[in-house]
Amino acid sequence: MSPRRALLALLVTQLGFFLFFSRYRFACPDEGLYLMAAKLVSQGQRPYLDFFYQQMPALPYVYGAWMKLWGVSWDSGRLLSVLLTTALGGLLWWHVLRLFSSPWLAFVTGLLYMLNSMVFSAHTLVKTYALSNLLLFGAYLAGFASSPLLSGLLLGLAVETRLYLIALAPVLLVWTWRQAGRSLPAAGRFLTGLSLGLAPCLFFLFQDNGSFLYDNLLYHLNRSSQPILASLKQKLAVLLLVTNVQPAYDGLGGQFALLAAATALGVVIRERLDPRLLLAFATVATLVVVCLLPSPSFSQYFCVCVPYLLILTAGFERAAGRLAGLQPLVRRLGGTVAVLFALVYTGYAVFALHKYTVSGHGVPGVESSAGAADWKIETIRSVSGEIQRRLRDPEETVAAFWPGHLIECDCAVQPGWENQFALPASFGLPPEQASRYRLPTDQTLRAGFGAHTPRLVILGNGDFQGMESLYRGVLAVSGYRRVYQLGAAQIYAAGD
Repeated sequence: MSPRRALLALLVTQLGFFLFFSRYRFACPDEGLYLMAAKLVSQGQRPYLDFFYQQMPALPYVYGAWMKLWGVSWDSGRLLSVLLTTALGGLLWWHVLRLFSSPWLAFVTGLLYMLNSMVFSAHTLVKTYALSNLLLFGAYLAGFASSPLLSGLLLGLAVETRLYLIALAPVLLVWTWRQAGRSLPAAGRFLTGLSLGLAPCLFFLFQDNGSFLYDNLLYHLNRSSQPILASLKQKLAVLLLVTNVQPAYDGLGGQFALLAAATALGVVIRERLDPRLLLAFATVATLVVVCLLPSPSFSQYFCVCVPYLLILTAGFERAAGRLAGLQPLVRRLGGTVAVLFALVYTGYAVFALHKYTVSGHGVPGVESSAGAADWKIETIRSVSGEIQRRLRDPEETVAAFWPGHLIECDCAVQPGWENQFALPASFGLPPEQASRYRLPTDQTLRAGFGAHTPRLVILGNGDFQGMESLYRGVLAVSGYRRVYQLGAAQIYAAGD
């Protein structure tokens, strides 16, 4: 098969697989805030200036522009994530083909990427991973190809999606500098591209630097109340889960551990690391540290490492292949190991597929099969349809403890309710500071409910069940009554 046909076959296979998975995957709680941010931007609002948004600004604008063309819905948002994920898979195939001149190896690498549970469970959602990881991989490829301006630009755009990826700047800068023969002009071009990629942040800094810095920095520094020692223990626990030293309840660590083991064996087999793999090695080593920086850390963060681990695994295959050519026994043993690797790797993928589409066990937000139906897109869409049916006019404002219920509704969102983390973020802040950061407070919520503003309030599917239970009582005292329930989702109305 020619490389062109192999690439086409791989892209069609990946696209079909990712589309199927995204169609049936349970919704993730965080998707609600990202979809809502994109919806609001498509309607002309701005993150930080008009609503609380705790990430960098690229995702709402990219997905918001997409929704202007294809409509605001769960399906259109996930479709863009699928296309971005497939594009990264195609670039990975192309890079492995260039490195090792083996269409077969490039195709297998693409399949391993497609079947990686960290990839298909996180990239096919409306979250930062698909966009930021594609941009970061583009920066890596441009750096590898000695295009410093483009590398810096793409890294800047990746940072515009996920702030902590700025930690890769020193890695790519040093690589660029060395590739160009320790050329300062090449390093300058990289820094110029990085500055251009980060330039959109200046708009928000000039408009309201306090809100921009709070949403992107101070909020994350304050979101964990754990002391330093407890935070370090949590990070160690995540690292042990990801490397499968301590098997993870969600199974995400198994494949990561297999790829890490193949990378380590590749280093052992070779007397020295292939110079062409140095950038991938430095990138993945830096990313492992970067993924442990947030508090708390989560195993899903490590999906950004997968493309580079796959490149290093392909390098191990080349090294092992040359070694196997020397001894028939080694060749047979290598074949057996390869088959076992494929079976175990695929087994983890099948396990994750069932978990994320059928059982819900261990899936973040779903946790168990008991609440799995609440997180099906069809269930969420039914609740949205009921909200739409109960609106008195299209301009009526609605409050939902989880904004995912309002994505497919033609209604206005009550200011301060665009993000399920906004209310908890206000706890401990002075009222005037919370107001400046577009955060609702307990006082403003109680006053609004007392005045029946808004008329419709939706509970359920939130990240803070205890908080919802508290305000369910406040709603009852304020004269609201429950008019609809589907699973955990409940619609309360005043005056009906």
